[in-house]
Amino acid sequence: MLSRCVAAPRRLLLIGALVLPLVGCGEEKVAPVVDSTPQKTPAQIAEENAAIHVERVRGQFSRAQDRIDQDPTAFDNNIRNLEVLAFEAKGTALEEPVARKLAEQRQAREAYAQTRLDEIIVEVDRLVKEKDYYTPQDLLAQFDPEGLFSDTPAQKQCREKTDWVVTAQDGENDFLTISARARAFHKQGGIEDLANAIGHLESYSDVYAETPYYPEVRETIALYLGEFLALKAKRAASENVPWKELKVDQYLSEFGARSSGDADVWTASDDVITGNNVTEQLAMLEIGEDNWTSFIVELELKVPSGQTLNVGVTYMSRLGSQEKQYDVENFVPESKGWLRLLVDFRDGRVQMKDLETLDPLVLPYTPRTAGEGGIALFLKPGEKIEVRNVRTKVLSKREPAGDGGGDEPGD
Repeated sequence: MLSRCVAAPRRLLLIGALVLPLVGCGEEKVAPVVDSTPQKTPAQIAEENAAIHVERVRGQFSRAQDRIDQDPTAFDNNIRNLEVLAFEAKGTALEEPVARKLAEQRQAREAYAQTRLDEIIVEVDRLVKEKDYYTPQDLLAQFDPEGLFSDTPAQKQCREKTDWVVTAQDGENDFLTISARARAFHKQGGIEDLANAIGHLESYSDVYAETPYYPEVRETIALYLGEFLALKAKRAASENVPWKELKVDQYLSEFGARSSGDADVWTASDDVITGNNVTEQLAMLEIGEDNWTSFIVELELKVPSGQTLNVGVTYMSRLGSQEKQYDVENFVPESKGWLRLLVDFRDGRVQMKDLETLDPLVLPYTPRTAGEGGIALFLKPGEKIEVRNVRTKVLSKREPAGDGGGDEPGD
């Protein structure tokens, strides 16, 4: 046996050494080590992991609350941390507390944002009333420069308020332009002018309904409309005033013919008045009475080709005196024949039109002073004119103060 053990092949001994430790020679086996620790079920493992997860979330939640207490206005970080925790706490006992705290923080952020915005809006409204639109826009831009309140109602209100300020600024610009035009028309005083003034004001957009200018525009429209209706009624009544044909006699008794010296500048023949200014001074033919305050004159005129026609409307006179002043309009008639001229002075407005075409011969205007009197045709030295078919309609005239004064309808 001994020699057999000694003579065992070296290869087998090496293999055996790798497989089992050689305590000695022979066939003896070593008993395996058995782990006597009880094995956990999958359910137990899952429960332990869940408990660990809850404790970890609990710690994070506690730290999140500490950070909120330390800096309650750090809404961006606080809410972001709670949103992460809300996801982590889903399905655990902490789900409801975390969700409640998250809702509280969101409400606190909205309340804080609203309070801050309300303070800004008070100042914005004050500045807008003072017609300052640039400072309010700067104040509103400072409401949330870091975007902390991007999804709050206050942020939406801030954007709306900014748009309102911009609209108010545009409303002021439009108001200044439109009201200036309306005042210019209103100043002319005529019924057509009032209609134009109202039309301009009506063009003020309803977009500006919340601006301080909108009520002012509506009030002005109501005021102008009242004046317009009064003038319209007055004009309707004036349509019943009859025309008066002015007779042409050798003395020109229904006209005021004036010239320098004894020269016969104005003559009459076959219902036609002829003017030939051979003097070195201005000559004039007056049509109307000193107390006319509103009237219409129609007449036919003819001047040599290329000659200027000078027509004046009285803007200042004194009853019973020779002192008069005229607003004189100059234009060259396009036709070489007879010109049918309309001079309409009512509602404080002068219009001169070609009755054949109804085209204005001059731009409508308001005399410098609301005086009394009619019109006058002027001839410069060397000028000539022919006049015929003159008729007048006196819409109102001022009676002498001793007779009660005031405007009376024309006869």
